[in-house]
Amino acid sequence: MTPSARRRGGYWTNTFAAETVAFARIEHQGEHTNMTPKNTICLWFDKDAVEAARFYAATFPDSEVTAVHKAPGDYPGGKKGDVLTVELTVLGIPCLGLNGGPAFKHSEAFSFQIATDNQEETDRYWNAIVNNGGEETHVAGARTVGASPGRSPRAR
Repeated sequence: MTPSARRRGGYWTNTFAAETVAFARIEHQGEHTNMTPKNTICLWFDKDAVEAARFYAATFPDSEVTAVHKAPGDYPGGKKGDVLTVELTVLGIPCLGLNGGPAFKHSEAFSFQIATDNQEETDRYWNAIVNNGGEETHVAGARTVGASPGRSPRAR
């Protein structure tokens, strides 16, 4: 099956060196309400939280890197100045990128579901992920190098 066919009616995943982005067609009923999030999503990375955060900020609207926190001194397994955490917003959702080491790997068990307005927007996100080192998976999707965003056209 070609990537184009998968994107039109299927489910995709994309892992950005740790997380997964799934793309699924979702039909929305009724109106959406804007809610202020009361939680922060923590995304565990081996050591590339800054790169992943910058990728999200450059790729998705209402996304930005808001702070980078570095180690104030040497610590077991690291040195002064190493990036420990990155505060970011992905599509308006507050997140924390944690450079926690290789203990935990990203998988399709966590994904961002991203509603798109048309096929052009879906393709733009898909191409950004795949062209940034992401790969298509057998789950009918793509893996990014850090987090997996999902795209789904909005039903009208």
